[in-house]
Amino acid sequence: MVTMTDTSAPGLHIADYVVFSSMFLVSLGIGVYFALAGGRQKTTEEYYTGDRKMSVLPVTLSYTVSFLSTILILGYPAEIYSFGAYLVIGMLGFTVAPLLAAIIFVPVLYPLKFISINEYLLERFDSHLVKCMSSFCMICNSVLYASTVYFGPSTAIEAVSGIPAWITILLGCIVSVIYTTIGGIKAVVWTDVFQSVVMLVGMLALVIKGTIHVGGLAAVFSVNKEWGRLDFFDFDLTPYKRMTTWSVVINRMVLFLYVCGTGQASYQRYCSMPTQKKANMVVIGSIPYTFLLQLCAFFMGWIAFAHYQLAGCDPMASGQLSNPNQVIPLFVMEVFNFPGAPGLFLSACAAGSLSSASSALNSGSALALEDFVKPCFPGLTDPAKQATVAKVIVLIFGCVATGLSISMVSVGGTMVQLMGTFSAGFDGVILSLFLLGLFCKFVNKKGAIAGSVVGLTLGLWISFCSYTIKKHL
Repeated sequence: MVTMTDTSAPGLHIADYVVFSSMFLVSLGIGVYFALAGGRQKTTEEYYTGDRKMSVLPVTLSYTVSFLSTILILGYPAEIYSFGAYLVIGMLGFTVAPLLAAIIFVPVLYPLKFISINEYLLERFDSHLVKCMSSFCMICNSVLYASTVYFGPSTAIEAVSGIPAWITILLGCIVSVIYTTIGGIKAVVWTDVFQSVVMLVGMLALVIKGTIHVGGLAAVFSVNKEWGRLDFFDFDLTPYKRMTTWSVVINRMVLFLYVCGTGQASYQRYCSMPTQKKANMVVIGSIPYTFLLQLCAFFMGWIAFAHYQLAGCDPMASGQLSNPNQVIPLFVMEVFNFPGAPGLFLSACAAGSLSSASSALNSGSALALEDFVKPCFPGLTDPAKQATVAKVIVLIFGCVATGLSISMVSVGGTMVQLMGTFSAGFDGVILSLFLLGLFCKFVNKKGAIAGSVVGLTLGLWISFCSYTIKKHL
């Protein structure tokens, strides 16, 4: 069992940089391959849906990691470390959400064969404004999400190597934008497959090595129980608490139901399947892999907490770190004391970033092209020109996401809180529009527009005020 630790963690070895760089090079190589293979991404049908001829297993893995990123690898453990296990109960919301998505959304949306999911809203409400409002929210959500996941690995690398965060943000942006632009959905899916393996291996390695380092599972749970880090439930109804059982379960349910069923990135993936049965297999098949990844993330937080409590030197309390997202990278440097191992974990962080960012950029591009560019330029009918415009949009969104990500470096809070704050104003509005369309046949376009404006205004007001108004409670 660990009783003391050296809080001055060693720096990265050349082997770590080799392992880390290899992950980026392989991802680029996959993008180049699909830029030159098949139809060479010269039509929007191939660029966004893979001509609807893709396979279940790779798409399932891609579907999973498209919404599980560095936020999972760094943000979830930071939440456990800083605030306890309240987030764990959110796994209930995720488990139920894909099942509901497969029952409610896939049977309706898959047969339509649209590229933009918002075409359904146009058909249902007969309103271009409703469609454009939903598309605008989705695009904003996609760009904000990409910027948040670019920000993630930069904090990790800065904590262990001293490399400024903006440099790694630029590196991640350049790599993901290149392979997303030239390779389309096929490159995004297959890089996701590679990156999902890197994520799992890196997280499992840390869980196993960290558990042994601390003294076994009994020591991990004993320390966390003593300090209240195994308290899963808080049924307090006060709205002023940061997290309660009610807020976590409802938030996870709404978030994952939106992501799994009506998120553009997920929609493109299950619509890339040749049959509806396989589309359902993609959605439901994501549950076990996501469960495993989330469980690893929670254990990482518990293990790191036990390590520093037994050592008697909490890096947050001592002022060694000011950002809770850097706790796990510091822990990695202290536990993975052989060359190449820290590089593997940093690769897992970067892999989570690239997989989610590329999905966000590809889906955002699809929405912008289908819902805004093509209606504004009806003469843009040539498939090759449409594909070229799609690639330009990816470049533009990538640059915007990079700028936003660099600005996030100075924003406090864990990544889970950061992403939850920025996306909360959009997710509920989008999901509500689709649920209204499906279950409330009496609601017309006027009701949909009014509800969306009110919901979006209130959601964004509450979200952004949480970061701009000084907290007194």
